[in-house]
Amino acid sequence: MSEYAVHWDGEVVTLPPGRATSDIAWIQRTWDEDIDYARRDDSRRGDRRSARIEIRLVPRPDNDYNPLAVGVAMPPFEELTLEESHLGYLLDRFLDKLGMETLHELARYSKDGEIRATGVMDTHTGELEALCLPSAKKLRDACQKFLTHPTTPSLDSRPSVTALLGLESYGVALTRDELRRLHSYAANPQEILGVYLTSESWGDRSRDRFFSVSETGSGRRLGETLGNVLHLRDERDREGLLRALDDAPFLLPVEEYPLPAESRWSGDQPPNAYLRERKGGLDIRAHNPDQPSSQQTFAQWNPRTRVLFAEDQALVGAAVAYVARLGLKVADVKVPKASWKMEAEFHYLDRRDLPERPDEPDCYQSIGGPPSWAPCLPKRLRRQLPDGLIGANDVKWVASVTVGEHMGERARHFDLHEHLLHSRDSFFPNKALSGRVVTCRLCGDQASEFTVPGVIEPLGYCHTCLHHIGPDSGFKTLKQASVAVKFLSTAEFGGEQILEWQLDEVRLHSEQPISADQVDLLLVARMAIRGGIWPWTKVLHQAGLLKAGYRTSRGVITVAADDHLCLSMFEKAIDDFLFRNGIEHTREPHYPFDEQLNPRTRRRADFLLADGTLVEAWGFPADPVYAAKMAEKRLLAARHHINLVGITQSDLPRLPKIFARWLEPGLPVEMTWTPPVPKPKASKPKDPAADPLGGDNSYSQARRSERLSRCQDAIALQGRGLSKREIADVMGISHDTVAPLLRDGKFYADPASDPDREALARKAADSRLNGVRRAEFRTMHALSGAKALEAWKDADVLFGANGLLEVHDQTTNGAARPIATQGKP
Repeated sequence: MSEYAVHWDGEVVTLPPGRATSDIAWIQRTWDEDIDYARRDDSRRGDRRSARIEIRLVPRPDNDYNPLAVGVAMPPFEELTLEESHLGYLLDRFLDKLGMETLHELARYSKDGEIRATGVMDTHTGELEALCLPSAKKLRDACQKFLTHPTTPSLDSRPSVTALLGLESYGVALTRDELRRLHSYAANPQEILGVYLTSESWGDRSRDRFFSVSETGSGRRLGETLGNVLHLRDERDREGLLRALDDAPFLLPVEEYPLPAESRWSGDQPPNAYLRERKGGLDIRAHNPDQPSSQQTFAQWNPRTRVLFAEDQALVGAAVAYVARLGLKVADVKVPKASWKMEAEFHYLDRRDLPERPDEPDCYQSIGGPPSWAPCLPKRLRRQLPDGLIGANDVKWVASVTVGEHMGERARHFDLHEHLLHSRDSFFPNKALSGRVVTCRLCGDQASEFTVPGVIEPLGYCHTCLHHIGPDSGFKTLKQASVAVKFLSTAEFGGEQILEWQLDEVRLHSEQPISADQVDLLLVARMAIRGGIWPWTKVLHQAGLLKAGYRTSRGVITVAADDHLCLSMFEKAIDDFLFRNGIEHTREPHYPFDEQLNPRTRRRADFLLADGTLVEAWGFPADPVYAAKMAEKRLLAARHHINLVGITQSDLPRLPKIFARWLEPGLPVEMTWTPPVPKPKASKPKDPAADPLGGDNSYSQARRSERLSRCQDAIALQGRGLSKREIADVMGISHDTVAPLLRDGKFYADPASDPDREALARKAADSRLNGVRRAEFRTMHALSGAKALEAWKDADVLFGANGLLEVHDQTTNGAARPIATQGKP
């Protein structure tokens, strides 16, 4: 095999084709000007979807981010400007391995200042799929051999790339701006009264955990750990944080690397710097409020050699001072000869603790199978899970679980992480840690053992498996989610319909304990359910658990005769009529885009007929807000010449007339809705017990009990973490009703929390005892109707018919405490 070499014919530099790779360039646009060119250029290969084409590598000193950037452009087959032919850029990480200035130096040997290379294009779409270049190491060696070869003409008489780009003055300006940012902070430091730690992980693709540190009073995020290193958002917080944490689980500051006095950090405050963890090292950057997402690095630290690299001698003091505050020791400091040329002068393998891989593959090949971050599961569970729950590449099945090393976590860190593991507390709120480290029952990693009522044996699950089981992870197909929900409904919920939030906790019963193997199945089934991907009603429908409907604040979601999901019985009546009379229709079509009325194209109708007619089931026409939306939809349809049929509930008996033009003539019309027959009302004698002034009777007791029960239910659901909308769905009430229920429930539990409201309720109770009616009470105290009604209701709940406080009493220390809401203190 011949050695890879750069080709130069005296006028143009060419890089011969190497391996086809798609991970060394960022392609921003599609080349669609002349796809036929690629087909002609690669005609020897026949009519194939992918074709090799000539491309240009163009130095781009005009790039604001990196003046040493190299662009990828179309071939010069026609007269195009540089911007018209521009496709994208080579990635900086590729240029870093190659040497930032290498291709710029090479391009100087071409008369047009460009390099020819080869790419692979999709001839159907015009997309540049890959560049045909060798590995960075091979290309770097070939370029250096060409540039230093005795037969290569010397360009010493011409200015260097650095001089041409003005990088000397550019570097001076960068250093000046960087020092200004390192010396300044955007706000004054804040006092730290106390701190607390939480354990977090980086997501699906990493088993690594880190501690986040927050301020107790405000909840302000102070920073997080990178291994043993504490990285802070504001470096001025370090001393206060260390005082608040007596036994910190991270490195403490060390002595600075000795520097001459003139090179030491001279600021009154610590450098305003922060860390970015990179593979094989740490990047040190200055906070830049003008460009918060800036990737500019002024120093790098190699953890193996402990060598600190800085872009300029003037920045060494800041880098050394900052690294010492992190608790990292420095063995040596290196600075490039020219300012801000660290990447060009020092090889990336010197700056980072990375193994050199000379035998890179000629092309990327996908070997199939599950990805490396897929969860591991024991094969013993495979036959016990229902078909369709787990796909072929969703997990890695292992024959048996063996004890694994937890990614280098120190024992002290492991114990602290395990005590802070919130996901386990969510699934098993009544768990008790035993203090033993065991093997995770699912993957074999290390885990803390715990017991829980309702399970015969101790359990142990690592944080990675619990993350995969949680609502933010899981598989993404509707079929898998529905299979899992059906399985859990039978195995855990007695065949009942499941609300999504109920899956946050494993339902266990101490009177009917189950085995640890059964708990494994309940957890693994949750892996197939990812929150926020599918509407929960669709999951229930697919699982066959929506036959009896699903109550929401706006009605009952149910299934029509044609298997469509309907958001109310009203919609179901229309859907069934259309289906049984052969009128073709689909559900929830979008209205067209309109800059004023539908800018995000989120508006939907209820039905779409075959001829383009939209059908709306107007459910709440008396609601002013709803009526305004009705008017906007009518205007939107008229503006875009769309036929719109609006139906209210009173129109249901007239469906045959409304849809007459879509019915087959001569065929009998099948109605799916029967108007209700009014029943004669039996005259009942007035129950004297229903008089609110008649004493503490069964009627008032029932009203009071029902009101308190609803308030208590709302408070309990909020305590379980449900939002107001979720509380409304569970209780079958409107969303607007939830807030008053929560407010009333908290007041009834502790009336002293609102003295003004309690005093007004006392006045209302006294008025009731004296025979005063509510209207008279309102006039006497100059109250609004709503305020008078609230006081009357509060008096009934708090004081009953006898005027005695029933909700709380005074304890021995004078503090109010909630007691039973029925009966007297």
